[in-house]
Amino acid sequence: MTEPNHQLRGARERIESPHAPGQPLSRVELADLVNEAVFRATGRTTAIDDHYIGKLERGAIRWPQVDYRAALRTILRTDTDTALGFRRPRRTHSRPTDVIIPPVALSPPGTDPSATRGVGDHANRELRSTTTPAGNLPADLDLLDEWSAMLRRELLTQGAAALTTLTHLESYLSTFDTDPISKISVLRSVVTSQRRREGVIPAHDLAGIVVEHLRLLSAVGKSACDPAAKRLAAEALSEGFGFLAWLAWDIWEIGSAQRYYHAAVRMARQSQHPTLPAYMLGSTAVFTAKSGNPQRALDLIDQAQESLRLHSNATIKAWLYSTAATTHAVAQQKTQTWRYLDMAQEATAQISRDDIPPWPWIMRFSDEKLAGYRLAAAVDLRDPTTALNSAPLATRAQAHSAQHALNLLAHADAHAMRREYDESATKALAAIEAASTKTSQRVIRAAWKTRQALPTSPQIASVRQLDARLRELDPLDI
Repeated sequence: MTEPNHQLRGARERIESPHAPGQPLSRVELADLVNEAVFRATGRTTAIDDHYIGKLERGAIRWPQVDYRAALRTILRTDTDTALGFRRPRRTHSRPTDVIIPPVALSPPGTDPSATRGVGDHANRELRSTTTPAGNLPADLDLLDEWSAMLRRELLTQGAAALTTLTHLESYLSTFDTDPISKISVLRSVVTSQRRREGVIPAHDLAGIVVEHLRLLSAVGKSACDPAAKRLAAEALSEGFGFLAWLAWDIWEIGSAQRYYHAAVRMARQSQHPTLPAYMLGSTAVFTAKSGNPQRALDLIDQAQESLRLHSNATIKAWLYSTAATTHAVAQQKTQTWRYLDMAQEATAQISRDDIPPWPWIMRFSDEKLAGYRLAAAVDLRDPTTALNSAPLATRAQAHSAQHALNLLAHADAHAMRREYDESATKALAAIEAASTKTSQRVIRAAWKTRQALPTSPQIASVRQLDARLRELDPLDI
């Protein structure tokens, strides 16, 4: 059983939040500061979040990598790692059963394996220090998740060769021939780390990588004889298909997104997971409503609620009520929308700061997240006053660039309803820049919709700038 790191948590809570005077620094804020500090010091883009800070504070990870420790010392104003409760793990001798990733498994065909030896050596060291004597599965999957995120960053810097390199994961997985659960755990961890990269890599590029991993997962699941392994593979595939559906939606491949969401629901049901079917049904409902079929979306929400009737987890309730409010807002059902948002607010108030989200593949539910749902619902219901009141909290900086951009565009729509055209265009420009690394077609389409609410012959400088930016992103000479 891990021992909580009270020193780290105490150090964080002694620092005042830059956004909420009088309140302690939150885990989200600390994660953002660490990412910024590492980038300034090394030029390396990292994607740690409040989940990772929570793992540090719970003691699940006792010795983060050197750049993270340096950043945390600076931000939390301590001189030593010991002052933050970090302890170097006791060295262990490698056993014959320890996993060694061959350098060729990390190298594109035709390249010198020594060119990627730094990545391979680091990955091998991480796995050797965490493997158990039997089964070759890391004792702490949090550490494997950390390794996977590091490996993704290294491989994705190789440009066009990255996808080819990722296919060589099969060579590594062949070391687990007698242990399908270990294969599934490795692949699931890698897909989870890809989700954390979603705000940095264009959806079209990332989708190709995710498809390759799902191909491997599907093959492992089909070949497994153990019912537990089959259920675990179905669970991982559901998560992966749900992510792939989001990516397809982001690049506006609506038919593909629909098929992937349906696959995610089917796999969730096969997994027999207690909450996964509800999550995938709810996610599918939002997509269905936003893509033009709100009545069908309401049916899906009813199915999601039915599958969770006996559950009382506050995070699950807050998310599902907010999702229900979204579908009712698109369907122009005002009474039900505000009722569900009030229920979501009550559930959110019951979530402890230290609660771990019941779904490891989604971000923590918070007041900011709820404000985003309220903002979008108010815009759909043509209520600019409620939308503008919700916008400041909903549009705080978020790691998820596409959702942040959509919130900014909803804020812009609310200003347009008030005929505050300069403010609307300025917010729309900020939204486009927030998603600039993604070239998100969903964001671009939403920005064009915002533009339609502005004057046709603009006399306002910010509107002219928005026109120029949209034509640059979506040129006529296609």
